[in-house]
Amino acid sequence: MDRHRYINLYIGFAVTASLSCTVSAGGEQISFEKFYIEQDYGGNGKPGWVRAGDMDNDGDLDIVAGGGRALFVYENNGNARGWKRHGSLDSSGEIGSNGAELYDVDGDGDLDVVSAKFRSDLGWWENPGGRLRSLPWIFHALDSQIKDYFAHDIFLTDLDGDGAAEEFIFCLTKKGYWDAPVSLVWYRPGPDSGQPWPRHVIALDKPCPQNNHAGLDVADLDLDGRPDVIFSNGWFQAPEDILKGCWKWHAVTNIYGISNSLARDVDGDGCLDLVMSAGHHGKGVYWFSHSGDPKAAKWKQHTVDSTINHPEGLQVLDLDNDHDLDVIAAELFFGESPGEPGWNQEAHNIYLYRNLGGNPPAWEKINAAPDSYPSHQLQVADVNRDGKMDILGSGCGFKILGYYENRSGQKFAK
Repeated sequence: MDRHRYINLYIGFAVTASLSCTVSAGGEQISFEKFYIEQDYGGNGKPGWVRAGDMDNDGDLDIVAGGGRALFVYENNGNARGWKRHGSLDSSGEIGSNGAELYDVDGDGDLDVVSAKFRSDLGWWENPGGRLRSLPWIFHALDSQIKDYFAHDIFLTDLDGDGAAEEFIFCLTKKGYWDAPVSLVWYRPGPDSGQPWPRHVIALDKPCPQNNHAGLDVADLDLDGRPDVIFSNGWFQAPEDILKGCWKWHAVTNIYGISNSLARDVDGDGCLDLVMSAGHHGKGVYWFSHSGDPKAAKWKQHTVDSTINHPEGLQVLDLDNDHDLDVIAAELFFGESPGEPGWNQEAHNIYLYRNLGGNPPAWEKINAAPDSYPSHQLQVADVNRDGKMDILGSGCGFKILGYYENRSGQKFAK
């Protein structure tokens, strides 16, 4: 069995409430229907992440939600409605992380869950296979020497350039929150995946002022043939030997609260740009272009939206099929300022920034999900297999899982 089998789609459901939103853009109608697929998440009521994968090998996508001392699988009945929840499946009773990946760790033909206990062991939960049941999944520690760190992000990628995505990068924040130091480490399963995995270091206890302590992506920014690691407000340049060499840090910006970072060609010039949002109690979505050598730190800042509050769940993709990249971000509120809504209120928004072209591009701001419960994470996937990309979110510090179905009647056109 190919142990490189994995999935990087994301979704969430079990419909309990819905609301449609129709917005005019460029003379056409963009419609999203809002579903709260879970309104009473188990454990401590704080789902850290939502992922989608065919967990029972029946040909459709199931949903996995974890964190907050709970692990659930929502079984798809085949038509992206009528979801049945199984679990909690966490045999340790301690799963707690803002990140996870679905991957066939043990090579037995089904997807397992790679995540972490709360401020403790990094590890994976073994899918027993067959039909989904509410039986605990065995936990295997991949690294039990990590203590007092919180797994904020986990990213599955082809870090060694061998054509197989089998390396896991963990972003681990030190105990505390504000300006917490961060360690970035990566692992690859060994011949016996049930034993500890060798740990490789990108950075240990990296200071993160400006509350810039999260966000992961991988891309060859300097065009030397080796994948670099994009993190928070900058990037780590890969050494010639990723097993023994030192990763060199390059800062790009000092904007407060940068916590989502992606490498994409925003302006269509053939060079990778960096898109960042200031989600950790900051404000704004930005992108950065460079001319010449990116190691020279000559990045030019551009603004997508300077007014969005605490934007999390950054996604960049061609949502409207017009051959340029659009941006999605979730606006969050924390009740920090007088009159500002709280985390548990149905007052948050998800914005779509439609790329209108130009040099630099102009952006059209569309509220895809006004007055929603919070979505700390956002992902996109064609959930109902109708050819349109939907939006998915998890509440993180709140007990909601959300699904925002793309109900647009036609493709966008410039």
